[in-house]
Amino acid sequence: WGYDGTCCHVNFREAAAAAAYHVWVSAYPDGRGAVALAAMPHSGGLLRNLRPAVPLYLWVSYTDAGGQVSRPSNRLQIELVDAFGRK
Repeated sequence: WGYDGTCCHVNFREAAAAAAYHVWVSAYPDGRGAVALAAMPHSGGLLRNLRPAVPLYLWVSYTDAGGQVSRPSNRLQIELVDAFGRK
């Protein structure tokens, strides 16, 4: 265990109409190849299986009770650090 740069918590502003949130991850700022990496019931969920030292881009969308999917949020750029000292 330890901070190896492969996991991060995702916090975002919740929408009143949302039933579930979807976090999308891409290696490209324009969203090419984006993968829905997590489905969350609310903000603060944990994303796993990320790569350290690589710029990644995140978007959040939500599904309402009627099944309608929202537009994606503005992108957030992250770059995780592998700070695990016991290798």
